[in-house]
Amino acid sequence: MNPSSGRRWSRAKFAILITTALGLAAVGLIIGTGWGQRPRWNVIFITLDTTRSDRIGCYGYQPGLTPVLDGLAQRGVLFERAYTSAPLTLSAHASMFTGLYPPEHGIRTNGKSRLSDDLPTLAESFVARGYETGAFVASFVLDSKFGLDRGFQLYDDDLTGTAPADEALHRNREGIVVVDRALEWLTGRVQRPFFCWVHLYDPHSPYLDHQDQFGKRFVDRPYDAEIAYVDVQVGRLLAFLKQHRLDDRTLIVVVGDHGEGLDEHQERRHGQMLYNSTLQVPWIISLPGKIPEGRRIEVPVCVADVYPTLVEATYLKGASRTSGRSVMPLVRGQQMADRSLYAETNEPLLESGWSPLRSLIHGQWKYIRTPREELYDVIKDPRETRNLATELKTRTQSLEQQLTELERGLKLHQGNSVKLSAAELRKLASLGYAGHTGNSDQLVVDPKLHDIKEMIPHYNALEDARLLLDTGKFDQAEQQLKKLVAAAPDLEFAELSLGDVQLRRGKLKEAQVVYERILKRNPECALAYLHLGDIREAQGQFEPALAQYEKALEREPDSAKLHYNIGRLLVLLGREDEAASHFEEALQLDPGYVFAHIELGSSLGRRGFTNSALAEYELALQYDSRSFHAHLSAASLLDQLGRPAEVVQHLEQAVAINPDQFEAQLRLGELLVQQGTPDKARPHLQAAERLQPKDPRAGELLKTIREPNK
Repeated sequence: MNPSSGRRWSRAKFAILITTALGLAAVGLIIGTGWGQRPRWNVIFITLDTTRSDRIGCYGYQPGLTPVLDGLAQRGVLFERAYTSAPLTLSAHASMFTGLYPPEHGIRTNGKSRLSDDLPTLAESFVARGYETGAFVASFVLDSKFGLDRGFQLYDDDLTGTAPADEALHRNREGIVVVDRALEWLTGRVQRPFFCWVHLYDPHSPYLDHQDQFGKRFVDRPYDAEIAYVDVQVGRLLAFLKQHRLDDRTLIVVVGDHGEGLDEHQERRHGQMLYNSTLQVPWIISLPGKIPEGRRIEVPVCVADVYPTLVEATYLKGASRTSGRSVMPLVRGQQMADRSLYAETNEPLLESGWSPLRSLIHGQWKYIRTPREELYDVIKDPRETRNLATELKTRTQSLEQQLTELERGLKLHQGNSVKLSAAELRKLASLGYAGHTGNSDQLVVDPKLHDIKEMIPHYNALEDARLLLDTGKFDQAEQQLKKLVAAAPDLEFAELSLGDVQLRRGKLKEAQVVYERILKRNPECALAYLHLGDIREAQGQFEPALAQYEKALEREPDSAKLHYNIGRLLVLLGREDEAASHFEEALQLDPGYVFAHIELGSSLGRRGFTNSALAEYELALQYDSRSFHAHLSAASLLDQLGRPAEVVQHLEQAVAINPDQFEAQLRLGELLVQQGTPDKARPHLQAAERLQPKDPRAGELLKTIREPNK
């Protein structure tokens, strides 16, 4: 062969190879180290609250209904072993947005602290690169007051119109509403790339079976129904992208914040234990043509990896140090060095005074540090049914040492520890836990503390008794609580619940004995002071009641309920200005506290600030449109202002909610008579006469109404 022709062939072949390599680098990150010209992909980041990975089809669950998530996994990368850093919503999300473990970002439990302003967040990195940023969260537990709003140009945490919850942190809105708001925002995003975070809370208890959407398919499996419902909402987001031709340039990231116990290891929900049921979460990444399709990664990853992963994938400038690491090499098919993953929960300690938990996952092994330590081979035994800690002592000791070394390497964020009440801080200090040495958060397990494994049956029994109490089955509740107090005398909340049921039954002296016994053992128990205040108030002793509430507030300064109770008593004692400040503080802590809005409105009205008062009633109705008291209070003030048409509107709403309120029915009837609509007035006056037959006013008005034409 002619040497020159060989050189020409070689040059041509080399040119083809170069062209091919450049083309591959331009269309995907999986071959090279870059994304061609570093395009700014749109990003939709979806976090699924309380979602177990093993209840999704692409993770092997057949009875479920998750075609959207399954399809996303087929078109992208699925992490088979993704773990949360804590089985709690706020803490886990803080890890996603900072790349740090809970001891480093300082949020160790829900509702107790705000992310420090000097910790870089994922959204801030997107804004710095010119992205438009919007967040749409479904629960108050992620309210902007907790600091995850930094970097978001729009942080939609509006929960007005949502149903009241037993606790402020549990107030939430349905996924359909969250996605509606997200789609509304996305529709206007055409000029610049966007980073859109959508948080879906629906799989959190209590579960709905969504018969309106799925018929009776999930009647006996409502948790699965909630995940199927969430799958539909994710599908709406993907359909929008396809409709607007954004699907081929939008990176989709779906991650769970934590799972749900569902009675495995006797844990019904989450937060108390560190088993796979609550630690293992779904994580799927997809971008057609840029992310490999159908790849499943077995290497353990964690939610702290989300931040550095998205920083690398979208060429952002991130924090100089994170405990998480980018998993993009795994996505590209490369190997990564082994490492250990950390998780924690302090809930057993904070709620019940039992031992907190720490865990370490390394390869196939999972170690849980508790008074009775645990070791599992999670590859052979993913349900963690066989504790190997005693059988494999050397392995257990090695993992404990690794956990200790990991903790020593954590750089605690000074001044950003969990914002606990004074009582909680004293509790931690008494256990030798609150103080840190250097950069270590190493926990030395106190053998005197109960292990959650031993106490979880009592915890569940307490929950059952509370359910009886909440459903008005006081006799059964009291009997069960007495048995529980005898079986677990140090379970303080059981004794508090016993006092609660006695208080509700009017057994004030018996309840008082219970609360005073608790305070003798634990002078820092805010709930005991609160209920002693309730007893004094029920006895008409307002000053002593106020003193008890104030003692409780010293120990729980962030309790909206206590500020509300103190405000009510100050009103009764004629101290309106002080009362208003407490109602305002309650609303700072819980903007959806309907009765605080109503009481603040009434206080403002009594002092002549009528417009502000009406605004508070309107806010109350935005949070709960069926609030009888808000409608009645608004009607009363409007009546004083001489605005009868508006009074009628509110009274009609009020009696529709509660038709057994005599004064509302009577006043509505009176106004309708005055407006010349006797036919409308008649049923309300008849209802009033029926409710209080000895009161002559309704009957006298009825006599003035002519009988209808026959």
